[in-house]
Amino acid sequence: MKGFLRSVLAAAVAVGLAGCGASGKPSESDAKQQIKRGFENCDVISVGSFEKTNGVAQRDGSYTLYVKFTLKGSPIRKNQNLIKELAQRHEELKAFKADYNAQIMKMKNEYDALNKQRDDKQRASTEEVDVAYESRRTVELARAMEELFYKNQSTIYEYERYANFFAAESRGSFRDEYEANVWEVCKLPQVRSMFFMNLANKMFGQTEMFTKKAEAEFTATLNMIRTDNGWVLPEFIKR
Repeated sequence: MKGFLRSVLAAAVAVGLAGCGASGKPSESDAKQQIKRGFENCDVISVGSFEKTNGVAQRDGSYTLYVKFTLKGSPIRKNQNLIKELAQRHEELKAFKADYNAQIMKMKNEYDALNKQRDDKQRASTEEVDVAYESRRTVELARAMEELFYKNQSTIYEYERYANFFAAESRGSFRDEYEANVWEVCKLPQVRSMFFMNLANKMFGQTEMFTKKAEAEFTATLNMIRTDNGWVLPEFIKR
């Protein structure tokens, strides 16, 4: 009879423990929920496919999960409008730069031709030759090119900024403006985690600064901790 009572008591305790807190190891669903939780206040990033590939229990009671998953990024209307405005201005600046280059090249060609003409005259004679015109005109041209540059200096620098932005290898020129629009709809700073910030930065690039839809695949190692409310990432434990 005593043995029977002990068995019943043990079973009752086991059931009670199972109903309180987390199970012995985190499930794939537990892990996915943590990734979703990291972006719950981000309207433009969502979790797509998710798979747990392995898991290892740790001596301190935590559990390490190896996962792979995809994140989906959606465009932000403000950023789409901004890229259109920048593209339009870029075309205007390209037309300006082409005209500016043509003016500079015309003066430079004349400058080079006059220098050659002066040098040829001097080499062709052992006596002093008249090169006053060439000397005077080259000085005028040099001054004109310098004045043209300073007159258009701010627009030239603006063109270079836009050109760098639209170059395939560079998106730095207007990044702050794009990021400001992202943080309006993606409240990641409240999650003080480099893990989620790195994921968001990757999606920033994949979506070309959230101007188009994109999906990216990730692999990650999640160190999860068992709490009364289930398995969670350390970032979400309230202290």
